[in-house]
Amino acid sequence: MTHPIANTGSTNEGLRFFEDALRIAKNYITLYFFGLFTFLLSFPVSDFSGNKPDFGVVINFTYFCGISLTLVLAIVLGWKLARMALIEKPVSASGALLEWSKQIFDREAILNSVHMLISISLFLTGFSVLKGAIAIISPFAWDETFKNWDIALHFGVLPHEWFGSLMYHPTILGIFNLIYNAWFVVVIISLLLAGMRGRGAHMQYLVSFALTWLFGGFFLAIIFSSAGPAFYELAGYGAEYVPMMNSLYEAAETVPLWALSTQELLWEGYTGARNGSAGISAFPSMHVASASLIAIYASRVNWIIAAAAWVFFAAIMVGSVLLGWHYAVDGYGGFVLALIFWKMAGVLTCTTSSHSENLRPAAH
Repeated sequence: MTHPIANTGSTNEGLRFFEDALRIAKNYITLYFFGLFTFLLSFPVSDFSGNKPDFGVVINFTYFCGISLTLVLAIVLGWKLARMALIEKPVSASGALLEWSKQIFDREAILNSVHMLISISLFLTGFSVLKGAIAIISPFAWDETFKNWDIALHFGVLPHEWFGSLMYHPTILGIFNLIYNAWFVVVIISLLLAGMRGRGAHMQYLVSFALTWLFGGFFLAIIFSSAGPAFYELAGYGAEYVPMMNSLYEAAETVPLWALSTQELLWEGYTGARNGSAGISAFPSMHVASASLIAIYASRVNWIIAAAAWVFFAAIMVGSVLLGWHYAVDGYGGFVLALIFWKMAGVLTCTTSSHSENLRPAAH
């Protein structure tokens, strides 16, 4: 009797895939730790504050990951096709494109991305509870102090007054509002690109991102609980920022300023006028902190991307003040925190070299 030869090819391939997944998971131990820590911390915080997990954050994160990945792939593919047509001129365009695709989407890159998505999703689920609990645990108390610091640091005037009426032109405000809203997509793209590599400066960025948001966006935000200029009068501090807000609302009659509708939704959530998170927190500015991390990370990867990232950082810093989201000191604090946690992440991930690293996944 003849017996069929066992097909061990698929079994061996499955085993190798599992071994690779475990091997790469070791690179993500630090990120998994902070993700799990934040997730578990959210339970006692939720019990104390009554703020519940917002799984919509993870759903939105996954959704925008898909959109961002599609956008990045379209840009990269267009760049590759143009390069092939003008510079490389391969004998077989389809063969060259297939080989390039294998380098981009190799197993290592895919597994790295999966581990990033899991660990960051854990982190975001927990952080959605922490963020919404800040003003509940620690009512606003630092707004007047931050306003006074802003005046002291900017030669006796509020920072937004330095910009003058030109910067409050509807078109200018519309541009800054668009850039400010694009921040979310830029952050997701940076996480995806870093996640595809998962080592060196790429892992340092991922860990610094978690550190900055956990310790800056929650613990420091509780200590220095503040609402921000847009809510200064509503919080009972005075009318110093009313002229600025009036300028924004006047501009909104000409161009859409999504910042204003978002601020209204946040305040309604804070006061209980609608269901939802009361996630108002000005110090430190996590928009600026994240943009700072992206610029620092890009500086380790590619000088062209770095130049664009630093311009983006400057636009976020200015926009955060122009649109009434933050005091200037919120942005300064966010930048300093980004520097500190970038260095800390370098120690935790044993990333000490200063050489640049390519964003593209390594070919195997």
